[in-house]
Amino acid sequence: MMSIGWQLGPYELNRSGQLSLNGQLVHTKPLQRQLLLLLVQEAGGILTRQHLSETLWHGAPPRDPGALSQLIHGLRRLFERGPLGGGVIRTIYGQGYAYIGPLGVLPAPPSPVIPAQEQVGRQSVSSVSATLLRKEAWARWRYGSPLDLPEVVRLLKNSMVIEPQNAEALLDLCHGLLVQASWGMVPSQAAAAEVQTLLQRATVLRVDSTALASIEAEMLSLLCWQPGRSDALFASWLPEKLGLDRPLLSWVRHLVFSGQCREALKLLDARLQNELPQGWGLKAYAHILLSEFTQAEAALRQQMAAGGWQFSLPVQLAMVLALQGRSQEAADLVAQAGILDKGEPSGLHAMAAFSLIHGPRRPGAELLLERVVLKRWTQERWTGALSLWGLVALGLGKSGLATRLLATAVRERCTLAPVLLHGPLLDPYRDEPAVGAFEHRMARSYSATHKP
Repeated sequence: MMSIGWQLGPYELNRSGQLSLNGQLVHTKPLQRQLLLLLVQEAGGILTRQHLSETLWHGAPPRDPGALSQLIHGLRRLFERGPLGGGVIRTIYGQGYAYIGPLGVLPAPPSPVIPAQEQVGRQSVSSVSATLLRKEAWARWRYGSPLDLPEVVRLLKNSMVIEPQNAEALLDLCHGLLVQASWGMVPSQAAAAEVQTLLQRATVLRVDSTALASIEAEMLSLLCWQPGRSDALFASWLPEKLGLDRPLLSWVRHLVFSGQCREALKLLDARLQNELPQGWGLKAYAHILLSEFTQAEAALRQQMAAGGWQFSLPVQLAMVLALQGRSQEAADLVAQAGILDKGEPSGLHAMAAFSLIHGPRRPGAELLLERVVLKRWTQERWTGALSLWGLVALGLGKSGLATRLLATAVRERCTLAPVLLHGPLLDPYRDEPAVGAFEHRMARSYSATHKP
């Protein structure tokens, strides 16, 4: 039987580190979740301080030498407030730490896809499964890999089939489609059409108006290339007063992708915290567009410490290191991520390829680009993120291919094209005709709104 986690006595722990007690989520911090997973996965064995530190802080020692001890103490206090008690986390003097509490396997629930005509008759029977599907989607979303996004969207769609009136699931599905498009995993125009259909459906549900407007505004900015309309939608919100949640992140994402990076940083610097790792990633994007690569690196390293997607962080950091001329370090991080042969080519793969262009693993970038060309022009299957792949082609000296990729990126409204338009990534290739043609097309197709 497939397992989705562990039974710790009365607690349930899923494979993303999310802990629940009697069906209620237990609030834990990202590093606490990672630590608990490590201890439970090695239950009965001893994990040394060195191993835990290297794993939790990605090989770099924490700034505070007492950080691990504080983390262990916090995890113990969490269990002290529950039925197991803090003694389940044991210190083995001179050796390390161990989990010694009860342990069982948590079996995976079935994930049925129920035809629409069967919804009414099976609604009461399937409601629990819908909740579990959403929990699994949420865990994969926040603590998995961007390569899990197609599965996240599938889980959310299945939960909507079972509970078609669930407004929260509808918002999650809209957001999942937006994020999937932003990583270049689906065509922007197809994602926009699907999100628009869901928004129309939301009008008959009790959906929070601010959350709904944030989805619509983000769709207009990222997928429909109408950032001026997004500005108009957001203008009445007073975003400085919003909580650090989805609407605020939607607003920040719109600011970054429309070139308003200083405004985005102003909001993030005032309100960012470790409990929302995605915010650090957006901060890094803003610094990249401002050519502030050292600050971008710091933001990504902070996100890695806070917890987040396992593939994306090393790859994004590798891209920033490559922009600083640290090619060997960038290539090592790409190798560490282990992404080159995983999944369909996406924006994440394009970042990896860009990081390898000027380093010892340049042939790896050429192979990735060949996969993209093969997918697009022989199988007619859209891979997304064509603007970044155009940048990779420029770096590899393939001017003709770069021209075609960048032209197609504009025509298909590639979500990442505005990043090239507003940032410094094309600066080394200003003499290339492909760059001038791309900027000319973008000037006609994308009208970003800049605030004074």
